[in-house]
Amino acid sequence: MKKFLFILVIFALVALVACADSESTAIPYEDLVPASTPYEDLKSPETPYVNTDMYIYEPSFNPGGRFCTEHLAEGEVLVVESSGSEAIFDSIDNLLGFIAMSGDLRTEIIRGEILDERTAWLNVAAVWRHEGALPYPDPSLPDEYRPVTIHRVRVLEVFQGEFEAGDIIEVRQPGGQIGNVRLEDSSFVPLASGDDLVLILASLVWMPPSPAGIVSSRQAVYRFPDLGDGMRAFSADESLECVVQSSAALTLTFGDLMEFQIQNFGQVSESFAAMVR
Repeated sequence: MKKFLFILVIFALVALVACADSESTAIPYEDLVPASTPYEDLKSPETPYVNTDMYIYEPSFNPGGRFCTEHLAEGEVLVVESSGSEAIFDSIDNLLGFIAMSGDLRTEIIRGEILDERTAWLNVAAVWRHEGALPYPDPSLPDEYRPVTIHRVRVLEVFQGEFEAGDIIEVRQPGGQIGNVRLEDSSFVPLASGDDLVLILASLVWMPPSPAGIVSSRQAVYRFPDLGDGMRAFSADESLECVVQSSAALTLTFGDLMEFQIQNFGQVSESFAAMVR
């Protein structure tokens, strides 16, 4: 069971791992092509297919497996739906414990503000061709491009991990529209500029530099309460609202966040301690 869940998390992160183009970041990831690149330019004998968990609805699909856009009318969009599974846990502690147990994922828990978003083409195969890929790299994998959405996030508070308050980081999700190809992924969480969120993120340690991905759309994205005039204080047992409302939503309290800081940094930060009574 644990092995199965690990595979699900890895595949979820593979769909999230991407890179930014040189116009917006200096970090040169190897698996992303800017959204300005026409999909037709990505096609080659080495770009043959889309995973079998993709279902093409309208208007057409090449049985050979690639997004078929040649016969689209002007303004027509090819809609692809991905319904991959997510690992589901019965508590925050079990979710974090599973990530730590894997040894291949680095966890970051932050409070952050969504700044903006963009889309790009993710070459999924590039992740698994990487020399550090587990269980072993497969250099024979052909290119496979999908739209991903990349959110810039300003870090406001750190509860676990290596980020620092004030950092501008990127969080990636599978799905988005580029030109006349739209990928609708079941794990996509709509995020808007200005959203104040607590995010549980993870990245593959063997894919340096390793950008962050949301661990679970239903269990790892929480809305931080409105501070109003900045003077509001919260009780330690007050819960944060899960952005995606479902039966799988977990309880995350201010006390939990304080405990994460104590476990990882030895103390609660002054800025966060001032919010909790």
